[in-house]
Amino acid sequence: MPLSYVARGRVVEVLLAGDYQEDEVSDLARRVRADPALPPSFDLLIDARASNRAPTVAELEMRVATLAALRDRLTGRIAMVVSDDLRFGLARLLEAHLEPFGMDARAFRSVESARAWLEAPPG
Repeated sequence: MPLSYVARGRVVEVLLAGDYQEDEVSDLARRVRADPALPPSFDLLIDARASNRAPTVAELEMRVATLAALRDRLTGRIAMVVSDDLRFGLARLLEAHLEPFGMDARAFRSVESARAWLEAPPG
């Protein structure tokens, strides 16, 4: 399956890999939200480096809604790791669209940088 998640302490890491549809992202988010094994409140790290997809603007809007629906479980911090300039720009666009929901989202090019940001105190 190209979409999966795992909890690492207070961080839930989501892997987006290969080809998938946006409804699969929404389904994964619903599973994460409902998973009683996850911490009650967590940071989110989305690793999309192995993704073959670049979401359209309409799909980005769907993704904003999907992530906003998780906000009752999130601490508010979302790290997005991407592999190329196009996806980095799209992740930056997502940052701006999540801010009105009280979410602090950041785009990164390495998982190590993303984890370091999530491990640092907010602020």
